[in-house]
Amino acid sequence: MFWVLQDRFFDPHAFAELRRQLDAQAAPHAVVRVNARTLEVDPPVGPEGAVFVCGSSTLGRVAKARGWWPGYVDDNLDYRLLAHHYGGHLLNADAACVPLDEASPPAGPVFVRPVGDGKQFAGRRRRYPDGLKVVEINAIGSSAFYAADIGRFVAAIEAMVRYPA
Repeated sequence: MFWVLQDRFFDPHAFAELRRQLDAQAAPHAVVRVNARTLEVDPPVGPEGAVFVCGSSTLGRVAKARGWWPGYVDDNLDYRLLAHHYGGHLLNADAACVPLDEASPPAGPVFVRPVGDGKQFAGRRRRYPDGLKVVEINAIGSSAFYAADIGRFVAAIEAMVRYPA
């Protein structure tokens, strides 16, 4: 599998660890910049066979436009589906999924995000009359992969090609 990584998208330490793990597992990869307007990548890459991308949803659109498989994983990222499947193994397993206008005013700071991954309010902060602030950030880039085992992450993605569903 060939990996396409978006430059300056990830936490620098997580990015360095991802590249180290790709090298350790002999997974070929390229680091690119993405033009959101033209969907061009620099430097140009034209991998053959399986391609996995790590980066913004714009890089995901590049993967879809070029027919790269498995490409960019963004299907079925609805938190309600994930909570049903993974239960207590989720980072925020005790999260409540309710429409914002039905949410109880929080007693203290809380993290609020859409149940989907469509970035409905990506990178913005909103203040509502009751004082509730809503912030959405990119999970992988800003969280340093939630302290995940990046080696296992790479191995699992690589296994998608060796053992397709």
